[in-house]
Amino acid sequence: MAYQLTKKDLRGTFEDSATIVAAKNPNPAVLEALLKRYFTHLESVPTGREDRALKQWSPNANTMGAIYGTYDSPLTVAIRANIPENVRALLAAGADPTGITLQDLSDYAVRFIRGRDAKTDMSSFALCPPREQILAVTEAKGITRQTQPLTQAEFDERSKGFPRFWTEPNVPGQRLRLSKALTGLDVAAGLGNENPFSLVRNAGADESASLMHLLQHPDLDQHLRSPIFGIHPLHLAVARHDPDLLSRLPIPLPTAGTTALGLNLLHIAPLTLTENINKKNPDSVQSIHCARTLDSNWLSHAFPSPIHLDPKGRLGYGLVRPIPGQYIEPTIPLTSMEQEAQLSTLHLLVRVMGVNVRAQDADGNTALHYLAATMNVDPRALQLLRDMEGGEAYNNSRNRVGLTPHSLWESNNEA
Repeated sequence: MAYQLTKKDLRGTFEDSATIVAAKNPNPAVLEALLKRYFTHLESVPTGREDRALKQWSPNANTMGAIYGTYDSPLTVAIRANIPENVRALLAAGADPTGITLQDLSDYAVRFIRGRDAKTDMSSFALCPPREQILAVTEAKGITRQTQPLTQAEFDERSKGFPRFWTEPNVPGQRLRLSKALTGLDVAAGLGNENPFSLVRNAGADESASLMHLLQHPDLDQHLRSPIFGIHPLHLAVARHDPDLLSRLPIPLPTAGTTALGLNLLHIAPLTLTENINKKNPDSVQSIHCARTLDSNWLSHAFPSPIHLDPKGRLGYGLVRPIPGQYIEPTIPLTSMEQEAQLSTLHLLVRVMGVNVRAQDADGNTALHYLAATMNVDPRALQLLRDMEGGEAYNNSRNRVGLTPHSLWESNNEA
């Protein structure tokens, strides 16, 4: 006896179409009956006319992630639920084997495009500007390839805030509340089950979104460094201030080299966390544009960023415009435990690889500049580097805005 559809079967939910609900139902008869009803009613709809209720029963009745926060289709839901009968039924009914629309893939991807305007809302539940519009913004910054070296416009953008040393000022996906946009092949591969993967692939799913193409890119060496910023695993390890971890890594410290911003391991160890920067000190605001923060949950809107700061002094230092419900966090001085962790990391670097205290990064800062800009810096850390060859940099080395570590330390303590 054929399955009799209920009103609930035909309605779906606020976020999910009726077909998506049926696709994850372990009883294949529900989806079969719904698809049969769809095609029966489709024959009676005049050409060119849109029937909203009918679309709810389509094998391609997807959920738009930009609006509802979840990128889903009947096919991806059936794959995730591991119901091969439903996967076959959907493919036979004409479901797109890719499992997601090109519009959804494009909308998700633009939220991560390098060079996008900081003022463009990429985190709300709404469609983003078209890809072509975002790429036009990036090209105006001199970015013609996503993996090319940093441009001058990007260096200038960093000088307006306290971005993390390993990524761009407005961290991609930082406040994104949407699920990841996955193709049917992605979902099937994640299950580790060959059956649904083969079903979708044999049906002609688009494989061009595979990471295989990125990993084969000639500019990317996945074993050593990240593209664009040139981050080596040791750079991130040193940023953790964990000497025990560093001593156990089977990678010689000197192989880390420098990042695209000119930071070596000795620069990274003295970097401050975002909350350790004295945001009321104009010299710090002008000089320090790299934070050691690794926390991916850190929200830039609670801290100075390129949108909210006015480092050139036209409006005075601090917020350019207030943000409802948000505020600039007060500076948090280093604790004694944090001081010890930083000092131990510096001792390890000095002992194992030797260091060049005079080395300057893209902002002209030495390791001593970063130590001097830290609230409640351990005097022993400063003295350790001052006592080394090149320690005269404390009084002589000037950064891009003409400040020495000594002058930065003085203004930081006065502020």
